[in-house]
Amino acid sequence: MNATSVKKYYTVAEAVEANLWPNQGGLRWLIFRAHENGLKRALRRVGRRVLIDADEFIRWMDEHAEEAA
Repeated sequence: MNATSVKKYYTVAEAVEANLWPNQGGLRWLIFRAHENGLKRALRRVGRRVLIDADEFIRWMDEHAEEAA
C-alpha cells in the first residue's frame, strides 16, 4: 500500500478532538441520520464502532456548506 493512499479514520471522540465537528452530540446526530443526509459515504462500521473517514467527511461538509449559505 502506498503512503499517499492511507486513509485516516477517526472515532466520534477523536473527530471532536480534531475539530472535525464542534461537539459530540451534533456529530452523533449526523451519524444517526447518515442515510438521509448523505454522510453514509464517510462512515465505516466495525462492529458497533463508527469510524469517520476524515477526508470524505470534509468533502461532505464542503458540499453541504454551500446548501446552507
